[in-house]
Amino acid sequence: MTNYSENIEAESLEQSVDYAIETPEVEEGGIPSLLLHCFNSASNNVQDSDIDDWVYRSLVTKNITSKDAAIYLIEKTILEIDKILCAQIDEILHHERFRALEASWRGVIHLIDTQSDYDEELTVKIKVLNVGWKEVGKDLARAIEFDQSQLFQRIYSDEFDTPGGEPFGVLLGDYYVSHRHRAGSLYNDLDTLKELANIATAALCPFITGAHASLFGLDSAREMGYPIDLQAVFKQKEYLRWKSLRQTESTRFVGLTLPEMLMREPYRADGTRAENFNYNERTLNADSDYVWGNACFAFGSVLIRAFANTGWFADIRGGVHEFGEGGVVRGMRYSRFETDISNNAAQPTTKLQIDDYLERELSDLGFIPMCSYFGSEISAFYSNSSLHDPAEYTTEIAKTNARLSAMIQYMLCVSRFGHYLKVIGRDRIGSIISAQDCQRVFQNWLNQYTTSSEGASNVLKARYPLSESRVEIHEQPGRIGYFTCVVHLKPHFQLDQLVSSIKLVTELAVGTVGSQH
Repeated sequence: MTNYSENIEAESLEQSVDYAIETPEVEEGGIPSLLLHCFNSASNNVQDSDIDDWVYRSLVTKNITSKDAAIYLIEKTILEIDKILCAQIDEILHHERFRALEASWRGVIHLIDTQSDYDEELTVKIKVLNVGWKEVGKDLARAIEFDQSQLFQRIYSDEFDTPGGEPFGVLLGDYYVSHRHRAGSLYNDLDTLKELANIATAALCPFITGAHASLFGLDSAREMGYPIDLQAVFKQKEYLRWKSLRQTESTRFVGLTLPEMLMREPYRADGTRAENFNYNERTLNADSDYVWGNACFAFGSVLIRAFANTGWFADIRGGVHEFGEGGVVRGMRYSRFETDISNNAAQPTTKLQIDDYLERELSDLGFIPMCSYFGSEISAFYSNSSLHDPAEYTTEIAKTNARLSAMIQYMLCVSRFGHYLKVIGRDRIGSIISAQDCQRVFQNWLNQYTTSSEGASNVLKARYPLSESRVEIHEQPGRIGYFTCVVHLKPHFQLDQLVSSIKLVTELAVGTVGSQH
């Protein structure tokens, strides 16, 4: 930190006292008395010798001869001190590590605020695990298989596979992944992401995180606003491993959000805070002077609102409509354009203004873009593609089905049923004898949430979210008490028409305790 007195010649305590004594006498109420009175009443923490020394220097070097000049000097000095303090605070607040820390905690606060606004019945639980990306990579790299990692133990074994445990609905990772090797890191992002996808698939719990600008071959996400053929970028040789990762089935449970969202409006000396000095935050550099955070928090807030309102995840994209708010993000921070006289024009709430064409291009490439409304503090998600690259088919119906079945919102929907089926099977350990018994129990439970009526109202669809449901249970050869569960679910879709159902495959252990899959 910069020291205010570093440009002032150092003087000893004795010299300061002597100077104060040698100061020319003036009439009662003169300049020295005025200055000393002002500073002594302003703060009791300043050493008297420092005040005396400052008064002497002001009298001698500034030639102060009147009360008005003394007041002007005091105000000017306070202003200079304010500038120094502002510069020091700017250095702290704008440090890269401090901004990252602030963005993370403000992201958590954004989730909590959303829960308090919409979740009146307290059906949503938010848990925080403080672990860095390097630690995640280290844990997964050291494990022989992903199901032997500590992260798998926390996410799957301790909750999903334990009696009384509560399966996680979604994982939000405040990270930024890239296809390139990070300097100073021993672990490749793609390897880490692949293992996380396996854990998310096993736990039926989508993992949502952020995409780094370097993933697109850029230094900053803002460069994406220039004309760039992203399809051509991802056809380069350096993306071969990336393409291979996208073709794995487990990446249906991975979502990458972008761009970054504004986490805090700049501090302004507008009287709304209680500092003892006027602090106006420096905002010259849009990248380094603002607090930008991971868009996964915004996506998480949309999920919280949808689940709190309906207990379902079908309405998590698009704009505001008659029956819901879709993918609109509420409660975002925003800043005003300082050049606007009326101070009403809001700057974009995201680091990059994404238009319709870029939104579709990013969605086709397996990303979840957040678009900010022009001139407004509102943003929205219009799509939620998973990282998975659907296979190519010859018919348009098959292509559409493959694309829709890889969307995060529908994976969330079917995963919710998968959680319940897993818990039902877990609670019936020892009581179910055959695969037929298990299949009958599961099918009867699914029928409670199924209606084939295409003309059903939105209220009825919220009560019966499935248009079709079918479950198949098969015994695993050579493994007594272990069944393979294949569930075919077709939800009522928000904006799409899916011809076939989504298939969910999981393993059940209903004859013994201690399943690890």
